Amino acid sequence: MPRPQKEERLHFRVTAHQKKIIARAAELKGVTMTEFILAATYQMATEMILDQTKHRLTADKWAAIEAALDAPAQEISALRDMANKYGHLITSSPQPVPSSVPVAGPAENDLVATLNSLLHAGASS
Repeated sequence: MPRPQKEERLHFRVTAHQKKIIARAAELKGVTMTEFILAATYQMATEMILDQTKHRLTADKWAAIEAALDAPAQEISALRDMANKYGHLITSSPQPVPSSVPVAGPAENDLVATLNSLLHAGASS
């Protein structure tokens, strides 16, 4: 598989001490300083994005969510009141979820596709 073309550049300044530490770590890893900095920075960035967008639940919390979803629907008077007040603003035909919705992976893409298919199935029935 061919490597993607690297077209972007990053420039930054470091102290002599920071450079020495990074150079030593890169040497220990057996890579160039650029490879070391890119790998470490990329890993930290992806972990931070996942941490901010993915949430893990304990088995107990997941069971509570499933139980709430499986429970009979309850009327919420505030929602009914809001629907009566603002219902005219809702379009009568469901709109697809835009493909530009940021997602983290294949599972989320499947969810968006499923939601779109449900919306379209509901519109045709």
